[in-house]
Amino acid sequence: MASSPARCCVSKKGTPVTVDIFNDTDTPELVHWHGQIIPTDVDGSAEEGTPYVPAHGMRRITLTPKPAGFRFYHPHVVAEGDLNRGTYSGQAGPVYIEPKNDPGAYDREIFLTLKEFEPTFSQGGDMAMDFLTGHSFRVVSLDRNPVPNPADVPVLWIGTAERISAIVEMHHPGVWVMGDLADDDRGHGMGIVVEYSGRSRQAAMGQAQALPLGLHDLRQNSSD
Repeated sequence: MASSPARCCVSKKGTPVTVDIFNDTDTPELVHWHGQIIPTDVDGSAEEGTPYVPAHGMRRITLTPKPAGFRFYHPHVVAEGDLNRGTYSGQAGPVYIEPKNDPGAYDREIFLTLKEFEPTFSQGGDMAMDFLTGHSFRVVSLDRNPVPNPADVPVLWIGTAERISAIVEMHHPGVWVMGDLADDDRGHGMGIVVEYSGRSRQAAMGQAQALPLGLHDLRQNSSD
């Protein structure tokens, strides 16, 4: 993987795909296709007997993606105390398996991956609490599973390896901030500027710096 998070892989349910997996590390590795129902020899699970990708080697696999939904791929080696191996190193990326018949009630898809990592061991950790000022999220799926009652929420609480599919109606033109509720987390990069067409970058940066100071209402709503 040349970047972290890795790029999104998009496929269609039931349509076979061929993937070349290159291992540029000094140790054997595995790539696990999290949440997919596929044969053991390509699943990427050492405990199930999937063949390793040799160090500085390549393995070609063919799989038929299913079921449909938002998933991800990541190494499946036992890193133990080595923070430079496996998922600790940031080797992970999103996977979207398109359904055969449901085109979705939206006009644009955007895949966002949160990465917040300190190279130390700790006990527990906080959940990301993400907002988009001026807008709400209609949650339609959790970990690729459709929710029985889609709901509009002001904040997304996201745990490690969790995936949320949400629809956002962009009907408030302006310049907004999307990011974590915590000021220190946004200060460390967990936030971006969302700018509607026709707004200048200078205006965007000015409003982005001012908006986080008025997030008390969102914090209150997130704890209800």
